[in-house]
Amino acid sequence: MAGLVNLEDEEEVKGYLENLGIEYSYQCYKEGDPDGCHRLADYLEGVKKDFHAAAKVLKENCEKNENSESCYKLGAYYATGKGEKQLLVLFLLPPVGRKGSVEHERWVNPWLGEASPPSPPLLCPLEPSPHWC
Repeated sequence: MAGLVNLEDEEEVKGYLENLGIEYSYQCYKEGDPDGCHRLADYLEGVKKDFHAAAKVLKENCEKNENSESCYKLGAYYATGKGEKQLLVLFLLPPVGRKGSVEHERWVNPWLGEASPPSPPLLCPLEPSPHWC
């Protein structure tokens, strides 16, 4: 992709963006470059507005290549419902009470009430479910 792009020429800009997508796709799928995959996801999101395809690239790049930026962005997609089902992240809040008291040993979830503290946050689909995840 050598040369300058005349930003006032719409056809030239469209061609440049199309070539950019091809280059990022090549970097991701042929060269196996994790940064290229992340750039491809950014391209799919920002230029093509294809959040579903971007989420698929982010998920593969996160799980297969262990790219932390893609994992972070995929988490943001899950939280906002872009490209995949929206997930509700439930965090249990530490208890309110005096230290050493029985009340201090209980954890409170603002949506569900009292519960035992889980190790990671719970990721639950927002769709109605007969049971929690």
